[in-house]
Amino acid sequence: MKMLSKYFSIFILSIICFSGAFAQKNFTKEADNAFMSEGYYHDIDLYKKAYSREPNKAKKAEILYKIAECYRHTIDVKQAETWYRKAIKAQYPDPQARLHLADAIKAQERYDDALAEYEEYVIEKPDDERGANGVKSCKMAQKWKDNPTSFEVEHEVLLNSKQWDFSPTFADKKYTTLIFTSNREGSTGDEIHARTGHNSADLYYSVRDKKGKWSVPTVLNETINTGMEEGSSSKNRRFNELYFTRCESGDETTMGCKVFTAKKMGQKYGEPTKIMLGPDSIQFGHPAISDDVQFLFFASDLIGGFGGNDIWYSK
Repeated sequence: MKMLSKYFSIFILSIICFSGAFAQKNFTKEADNAFMSEGYYHDIDLYKKAYSREPNKAKKAEILYKIAECYRHTIDVKQAETWYRKAIKAQYPDPQARLHLADAIKAQERYDDALAEYEEYVIEKPDDERGANGVKSCKMAQKWKDNPTSFEVEHEVLLNSKQWDFSPTFADKKYTTLIFTSNREGSTGDEIHARTGHNSADLYYSVRDKKGKWSVPTVLNETINTGMEEGSSSKNRRFNELYFTRCESGDETTMGCKVFTAKKMGQKYGEPTKIMLGPDSIQFGHPAISDDVQFLFFASDLIGGFGGNDIWYSK
């Protein structure tokens, strides 16, 4: 009876160990799948849990690097710096960790500290021009900071929010109406984006009065803004046609971005039309139309570029 009890205990212990290993394998795989799908915001917690359960030092270093990458993609430069340092300390072998560390420090305007990391990267990867460019950019930025021009950059309090507000473009001939992109509270989409951790972005507009005061930003009409992501717009020279980006988004899917155009109809815009620039598997966004409406410039990861997204044009 004692022998049977002993073997039964060993059998139960084996099941527990196997189940734990299987659960860990699936847990890490879930994090990697989210990373591949660009679900960086949700992936941070997944990787932190995977790290606490991972016994292998090399894999732990890789997880630290991927956490840093998630913070980089969500544009949290302070956290990115912290986790790149952890990855380097854990002896993550890819020198790119130091390059991204330097980028994160530079984004915080600590140019001397960033310069030291770029110089270290140049030693590790002398053939990568990004290191030399980083060194040069830090020196130039510090020089500009020490010798400011007569231009003064002001914070437009009435337009900006605590969230992201970007890509402004004038929307009328008198330059009194401004359209810009924002993911502030009150946007049409109510989902938290898996990549950024923010609300879905919409196109907003604001009107400036004779005293120079901007009105409270308001979302453009429902034909433009949907539950998906909209933003980064451009107007033609006559200000009667809008070009903008629309991206599909979701918790588990990669954004698919395309360029749309819509005619102005009174104070609103009509139903938008997708501009066919290439296959649906390719990303297209950030349109800018030329004054003569003969060239459309946009960002895309089309095959034949220099890597990642490049600026392309269509005639």
